[in-house]
Parts: sequence; C-alpha cells; structure tokens
Amino acid sequence: MGTNEQNNLLEVQNLHTHFHTDSGVVKAVDGISFSLQSGKVLGIVGESGCGKSIASMSLMRLIPSPPGKIFGDNVSFNGKNLLELSENQMRQIRGNEIAMIFQEPMTSLNPVYTIGNQLGEAIKLHQGVNKQYIEDKAIEVLNLVGIPRPKEILKEYPHSLSGGMRQRIMIAMAVSCNPSLLIADEPTTALDVTIQAQILELMKDLIKQLNTSIIFITHDLGVIAEMAEHVMVMYAGKVVEETDIFSLFHSPRHPYTIGLLNSKPQIDKEEDNLIPIKGTVPNPLNLPEGCSFHPRCDQVMEQCKRQPPQLTEISPGHKVSCWHFSSFTKNNEEVEF
Repeated sequence: MGTNEQNNLLEVQNLHTHFHTDSGVVKAVDGISFSLQSGKVLGIVGESGCGKSIASMSLMRLIPSPPGKIFGDNVSFNGKNLLELSENQMRQIRGNEIAMIFQEPMTSLNPVYTIGNQLGEAIKLHQGVNKQYIEDKAIEVLNLVGIPRPKEILKEYPHSLSGGMRQRIMIAMAVSCNPSLLIADEPTTALDVTIQAQILELMKDLIKQLNTSIIFITHDLGVIAEMAEHVMVMYAGKVVEETDIFSLFHSPRHPYTIGLLNSKPQIDKEEDNLIPIKGTVPNPLNLPEGCSFHPRCDQVMEQCKRQPPQLTEISPGHKVSCWHFSSFTKNNEEVEF
C-alpha cells in the first residue's frame, strides 16, 4: 500500500513468525510484506488461523520467545527498524506510538482495578505527568470516545459496564497517548450490530481527529468495506491477495478471496443459499505441498500441487498469489474465473 516509501508510516518487508514446538515448526506468519501511509486504514482479512492476529502482535513484538521467533528483512516504523530495538525501547513504543485494541474487552480489562486505574496507567507510564493531569486526560479521552458521565465512570469496575462501553474504554486506553498507529484486532466481534456500527463510526471519527493510521483485523468483509481503503487477504500465514477496497469487491482474483465473498450474505441477491468454501484451514504443522489453498480450490491445476506461487502484481496496486496469474503475467492475457 503506497508507492512512496517516504510517506509510509510503516514498511514491513518479508516478516516471519515461527513457533518451535515438540511436533515441529509452525510458520504462523510466512514472509509477508506491506506498507501503510499516515492517516490511512489497512484491512487484514482471513479465516481464523490464517495468521492475521499473530502478524499484528509480531509488529509490537508481543510474541513470547521461546517458543516464538520473529525475523525478517525490515519492519520500519517512523524510520526505526522494530526488529533491531531492545525490549526497553519497544516498551517506549508500545502504547505510546503503537497501540492495540484487543478482541475481547472483558478479558483485556483487569476486573479488580477501576477504569480510572487502568486508563491512567498508560498515561502515567508514557507521559510521566502528575495525578491531576492524568485524571483530566482520562476524562478527555472518555469524552472523545463518547462515554457519558466520564468522571463517575473512572470509579467503576469493568463488570459494571456493558460490552459496548467496555470496548469504548479499550479504545480510550489505546488513543490516550495519541499513537501514530492503532492496531484493531477484531474490535467489534463480541458486539451486537447496533453497537458495532457505533464503534466503527467512532473509529472513523478518531482517524479524522487524530490522523491515526489503523490496521484493522477482521474476518468480516462487511466491516472491511466500511473501514478500510486497502486490503490484504491472508491464508495459511501468507498474503494471497492485496488491493484497494474497490477492486477487492468488484474484481477479486484469488479463488480464496472469491470464496470469502461468495460465502457472505448479500441483500441484492435473490438466492438465499450461500456458497461456502469447502474443507477447512490446513494444520500449520502439515501444510499441503505447493499452494496451501489447493485442496479447497475449484480452479486447482497440477502446478498448484507442486510449487507455491509467488505474490505477483497483475495491475497497478493489485497483487495475487495464484498460478493462474503467473501465466497471466507471462502471456499478458487475463484468466477469467
């Protein structure tokens, strides 16, 4: 995403995250590359187990080692290679320059501390300010995320708040230090559709007000359509398609992307039946030879079973990892699915 590296807040080149287990090596993230410009939103989409959450945690170096190992050519954030920083240097970046909204707010908030304790902790740690400033800043960010009665809410415990309120608290904690990059890992999964819509609108407002870049991780293509400008589709630890949001919905190329779109309900279709993707995500300890998606693919060829395809740019800004499009680039003629 983005061709001018000088404008890129984040530049990831050939990132790997492997887990060494007694049964073998799990390649949870297997050589992904992408970039993100300031004030933009990148969506990462895929089924559970595709590696999207591990990729985001790897950026913040939150993978325990052992058993995990993070390596790659470069993960440049604001001109600093995150892979080369010490743990103390990363602590200064986490929460301050890069913040994360986790998937389930009830398990992410500590039940024995008040909202004020937890919200104020990040502000105190990264900004080193006095108690009055911390309270004023906490009230300010609670107002920012639309929490009513913010002064009273600071004295409450997480269990006394609704799911939507807890998620807003998580967003408030994430933006309290005005980070340049916000990673949102399935932030609306546990919420009903009404609250989900409110949270998405809130995040759009925050982008405008704070000029924060967002990596939005989800399995929900409807949420991706609402939030993202550029999309990366992941499968079995690899990027299988990367393009802008319009091309993803109007001109998808990888069979997996097409399968995801076909398995989503659409109001303008008369048919009630969805077309699910056959099979399941493969065991990461025993991935198929060749293209990892080929056992589930309706367009499989012999080449797909023998050798993994490379991510190929088939048009400006549109990349696909599929043997059909390797022949496309050689013969300069499009393969229709």
